[in-house]
Parts: sequence; structure tokens; C-alpha cells
Amino acid sequence: MSQDSQELNEISSLVPPERSRYPFYCPWAVPNPLTHIQDIWKRWRAPPLPPQRTIYINDPARNGGFCHNRISTTKYSIVTFIPRFVYDQFRRYANLFFLLIASLQQIPGVSPTGQFTTAVPLLLVLLATAVKEIIEDLRRYRADNKENGRRVWVYREGQLSEHVWTQVVVGDIVKVTNKAFIPADLLLLTSSEPQGICYIETSNLDGETNLKIRQPCSVIPQDEQGKGGG
Repeated sequence: MSQDSQELNEISSLVPPERSRYPFYCPWAVPNPLTHIQDIWKRWRAPPLPPQRTIYINDPARNGGFCHNRISTTKYSIVTFIPRFVYDQFRRYANLFFLLIASLQQIPGVSPTGQFTTAVPLLLVLLATAVKEIIEDLRRYRADNKENGRRVWVYREGQLSEHVWTQVVVGDIVKVTNKAFIPADLLLLTSSEPQGICYIETSNLDGETNLKIRQPCSVIPQDEQGKGGG
């Protein structure tokens, strides 16, 4: 046995048996038991995986239970405007404080000032805020109608027909033309580009203007001209 092998055996004999798999003893090289506890905790707190879904192509009757394709970014409606506006305004400590002061001023003999010294300015501020919220919500409502009113080509009943975005349902085959907006979350089947790839821009989502490459599903064969076969 060579001298180097003898020295290596002497060093290995100094390492405890449970740590002999490490060439040298390093306290930080030993697995931390807290790491395993954290992994178990993360797996236990992780949300359950969603159940598998079956999508039927061009069969809206069998694809029930999915949400509609209408978007709405408005904050209020005609019914919920007053209660939600009052809740949002008096959730702020400043407005709640002035409301308390205005309430105390209505009791005779409690406040040396007038009864409407605080109530009138508070009402004016709330009225101006309400007008601002109505104007902003109307702008969001008009923007939603403009977005929902866009049209796209949908393959139904053996032919392509033009529909608005709100009429697109789960399972539809949609044809998106060049430089057109995408109406919903779509699965790429094929395109006119070679190998069926396409280029999309996601500036409306993340602000990035560079084009991103998307490829069709691997189970759909593509020829060199990008036409899907089957």
C-alpha cells in the first residue's frame, strides 16, 4: 500500500461513521434537520392541485361550468355604489375622526363651535370624492365595453363566422389574424409560419414589447409550411 493511501485511511478513521461520506469534516456539510421540517411544512401548506378537466371541441353544451369571456374592471354598480363608497371612505381614519367630531358637535352644550363647522366640510369632501369615483368608474365601464366588443373569427358548425369576444366560449376554435388582439387564453394549434410557430407581444400584460415565440402543441404534427396534419 502506498504512503498516500495510508494517509487517506488515517484521515478517514478520524471522521465519525455517520459523517464518513464527506471527505473532510465540515459542520455546514451535514444536512440540517430543520430543512426537512420546512419541506414537510411547505408540502402540507401547498394548495391542492386542480382536478383534471375535459374540454370538448365545438361542443358548448358539454363544456358547462366555465366562466364567461366578459371582462369587467369597474369598481361599483348602481346597487353597490352607496354602501361600498361609504365603507371605503370611512375605512380611513381621517374621515372617521371628522365624522366623530361632527357627531359630537350635534349635541348641545358639548362643543363651543357650531353644529355644522365640521359636518359641512366633510360632506363637501365626500361629495367631491363621489363625483371623482363616478367619473373614473364610467371610464372603466366604457373601456370594458370597447374591449368586450372586439370581434374575432370562430370556427363553428363547419364554417368560420365573426363573433364578439363575449361570445367566445370554452372549446371554440379561434382564428387570430396578424397583428390582432387575442380574445382569451388560447392553445396554439397551428399557424401560417414554418413549423406552426407564432410570435406574440405581451405589452398589455407585462409591458414587454419584444416578440415571444410560441409553438403548437407537440401532439399535433406540423409540416414545413406550418399546416397541422391529423
